[in-house]
Amino acid sequence: MLPSTTSTSPIRDAVEQPSRPDHSDPLAAAVHSSVRQHMSLVLKRLLCLVVGHQPGDWSYISPGACNQAPLCERCRRPLASGKRTMHSWFTVYLAEGQCEQGTRCIRCGIEDESALRTAHLLGDYAPPDATSCSWMRRCSRCGWADALGPYHQWGHWARDESDSCTRVRTCSRCDQQESRIQHDWPLYTAICSRCGTRRLAGRSTCQQCGRPAIPGDTVCYSCL
Repeated sequence: MLPSTTSTSPIRDAVEQPSRPDHSDPLAAAVHSSVRQHMSLVLKRLLCLVVGHQPGDWSYISPGACNQAPLCERCRRPLASGKRTMHSWFTVYLAEGQCEQGTRCIRCGIEDESALRTAHLLGDYAPPDATSCSWMRRCSRCGWADALGPYHQWGHWARDESDSCTRVRTCSRCDQQESRIQHDWPLYTAICSRCGTRRLAGRSTCQQCGRPAIPGDTVCYSCL
């Protein structure tokens, strides 16, 4: 009986079989792909040693750092021929309850001290209470207040007494008063017909209050 020609030696079978991955085995396929990628990378690096690198796009050298270098498009190694620093800036409040802002890099954490600023969170202008004529707005973060005014709600001018030339008006909101003098000068007479004040002679006087008038005018600055 002739011996069978079918090989039963595993070594001989491994030599005679082509070295192709068994796609039915995921682990073997993954190992084969990894080996091929490694060999391709080794060949690319050898080629870069012979003919030189092929500069490509800039890339960060390491995580948490902002230093960049161009990568070789062939072997993907950072090149030592050029480096630069590229920060990723963003604005942040420096402390809770304060409105000072700084610029900080999101990658390396460095702060740009030249970019400090104050940024309040302000609302709309409004009177602080029902009897105030000043309009205010307040920062909801630090409490800083900004004021405008006052803006009074004045009533009509009225004399405080029947024989007085002093006129008074009152704010209907805060009750503040302001006054001014307005005389009644009869024609060709230097004495006020209401209070008896004599008009100053020898210089131009205000036709309303008798004070020195604006040069070349008949009223003073208070009565404008």
